[in-house]
Amino acid sequence: MNCGRSAGIIEYPSTLRISAPHIAATNRYVVPPFLEAVLVATAHRDSPVFVVLDELNLARVEHYFSDVLSCVETGEPLQLHSNSVPLEGTNRMSIRAAIPVPRNLYITGTINVDETTNPVSNKVLDRAIVIDMSNVELAGFLDNLVSRNPGLQGARAAIEARLLAVQSLMVPHGLGFGYRVAEEVVRYQAFATSQLQATADAVIDDLMVRKVLVKLRGTETQRRLLTDLGVALVGLEKSQALLNRLTNELNEFSSFQAPR
Repeated sequence: MNCGRSAGIIEYPSTLRISAPHIAATNRYVVPPFLEAVLVATAHRDSPVFVVLDELNLARVEHYFSDVLSCVETGEPLQLHSNSVPLEGTNRMSIRAAIPVPRNLYITGTINVDETTNPVSNKVLDRAIVIDMSNVELAGFLDNLVSRNPGLQGARAAIEARLLAVQSLMVPHGLGFGYRVAEEVVRYQAFATSQLQATADAVIDDLMVRKVLVKLRGTETQRRLLTDLGVALVGLEKSQALLNRLTNELNEFSSFQAPR
């Protein structure tokens, strides 16, 4: 692949069709975003073009990306239509019946692993390189957040110790949280203590129950997690009540899940 002078980036929802033939009523070929990226990369061979498939496993990857996966593997061109002559595209470019996937086209996707997404099959994994970016460096993120928003320093100081302790306990069980949750927690801490005249511990307690502990679920393997969280959140009444409830649920049903 060729890393040239400049880069183009095209981002689009991953549930869109990639290269299925699509002829408009005007007999012009409707050019979807991915094909537009292919055409741009084909026209500018010395410049890399990046396509970002955001949350690509909201739909099954094989249902909309199989043509591209096959072409990347076999080197065969993408089949776009069956006409013997090129068609005019909606972007006013000439669309041939088949077009190779250019080597300066870089395809990157993000995936989520939760109940809202589909598993990524071996067929896709075998043709990709997986980069795990689940590690969260919370302390450094909070440093950066406060440097950008000095007014959050007090809120950060009030909640950081509990937040880091809970994160360190939940991560080994695959229940950790990311930067979005951490920032929302700090910002709400600042808002509630200054505008609602709530005490710092009362706000922390509410945030733990509403934003962090809602991720809790598990079986007997997670019993120690519930116990350790109880120690980390000692003195927070609502958090303790939730943890006791989940422990009782575990005792009775051999599993538990926080209400959502």
